[in-house]
Order: sequence, then C-alpha cells, then structure tokens
Amino acid sequence: MTPKAVLDVVILYNRAVGLHKDALLLEKTLAQAAKANGQSVGKVRHMDPREVPVMCDIIVHLEIPYYAWIPYSRYNIMMINPEWWVSEAYDPYLPAFDLILFKNEEMKDLFKVVCGLDESKYSVVPWCCEEKKQSLREDAVREFLYLVGGSVNKANAAKSLVALWKESYPVLHIYT
Repeated sequence: MTPKAVLDVVILYNRAVGLHKDALLLEKTLAQAAKANGQSVGKVRHMDPREVPVMCDIIVHLEIPYYAWIPYSRYNIMMINPEWWVSEAYDPYLPAFDLILFKNEEMKDLFKVVCGLDESKYSVVPWCCEEKKQSLREDAVREFLYLVGGSVNKANAAKSLVALWKESYPVLHIYT
C-alpha cells in the first residue's frame, strides 16, 4: 500500500484586509478535496506576501497574484475575485498558474474568452459563507438587499440580477 501524500500548503493573502474567514473556508475545502483524492493536507500556513517566501507543495493566491512567490511552490492556484482583479496588471501572470479558480461559471467563461487559456486550467468553486444553524421565524419579512457601493463589477452584476428577477420573488432592494 502506498503511503498517503501529505501536502504542505500556503494560503497567500494580504492579512490586513479581512480575508481570514475566506482563508479558513478554503483551508477546510482543501482538506476535504485532498482526502477525496487519497491525500492529506499537513501544514497549512496563512502567509502575507510581505513575509519571506517558503518552499511548499501548493500555494493558493487569494485575490491577487503574487508572482515572486510562484517559484516557491510545485503547484500554484489563483483564486480570482473579479472585484479586485486588474486585468492590465494581472492577466499576464495567469499562464504561470497551474489552476485558476472562479466563484461562478460566468466569470470563468469571461476569463476563458479574454485570456485564452487552456480549459483544463480553469475550475469553479462556488464561494459561500460558513454554515449557520438558524431558521427564519414564521413572521420574518421575506426581502432581499443588494449593496452595490462604488464597485463597477457589482453594478454590472446588479443589472444581470435585475434582468433575471421575477415578480414572484420577494422584494429586491438595491442601494448604491
């Protein structure tokens, strides 16, 4: 029987901007994916790109590609957040990644066309928040709130959402 491969993983992100919960969710997902493939995740380090790079099996770059870190890993994954993606700066780095993850099919399709990368390098990992064991009260108001802020991407997404919204759905409030 072959021994299980134990993977040394770095989740790389700017730790000053509040991505810790996302990184923890990703850590849990990686452990589940490794187990399903007969491997296990050993040490998972949450590192800031301003720290000294370390050698590892996998580096997951959250939101921003840190090109200087790529040689320190056997396998590099880019988790794209379209909100913070700057195409002019980051698109040239995409071929250096072994896997590029997206939060939805629409973003994957857009990047596939614009960047022209091999289909096998793309995958979708639906991003969600941590599970909470709560149920709605019977008298709860059934409405949705969409906060756009100043984001061009969220404004475009809101247009798509409004086009799909049906009258039978609960009331939708959109604020900018």
